[in-house]
Amino acid sequence: MHSLYFVVTSHSSEANSRKVMTDVEQILDNTGFVYTDSLWGGGKCDWFAIGGRWSGLLSELTWAQKAVAEIRQLEQKTGIQINGIFYGRQEKSLKQRTIREEAEKIWNRQKPHKFRHTTYYRNSFENTPQADDAMTITAELWQKLQESYPHIEVYDSENQVEFTFDSVSDDELYIGKWLTVVDYHS
Repeated sequence: MHSLYFVVTSHSSEANSRKVMTDVEQILDNTGFVYTDSLWGGGKCDWFAIGGRWSGLLSELTWAQKAVAEIRQLEQKTGIQINGIFYGRQEKSLKQRTIREEAEKIWNRQKPHKFRHTTYYRNSFENTPQADDAMTITAELWQKLQESYPHIEVYDSENQVEFTFDSVSDDELYIGKWLTVVDYHS
């Protein structure tokens, strides 16, 4: 089963999302997040990916809300889904490619410069994280996460504790830190 997970890290203001994601991979590897084949190989999962099935989630909760709404309307109007589905029939596959190109135009018109290399279309089978799979936590992002994912587990790497968004009473502790999206399998 795939599960959504978040990791909070403290990085300097000069850090970028690529550095943060690399550090999170190392943190999870070093803490035994993935269990091993050894006799006492506990762990939380058998593998994980940064972003994965939830790649782009942080953008969808913040700056990309309008773009995603417009893209969903396009999908509804055409009856073609862009992310998460592969059409076997050539006709639908070609139509999907055309719709995907239109969706990328919508996405590109609205994305901030710091995410210039991100795309709307995500292929979770490639397990290639994009720049928006790690972001600095803002009050807006924190509120959206509390509303949308109150019971999802979060690992605070600095304090080495897990919590859920609905269990935190003082969100100021996390504003300004980095949040990384993790897809893990157990």
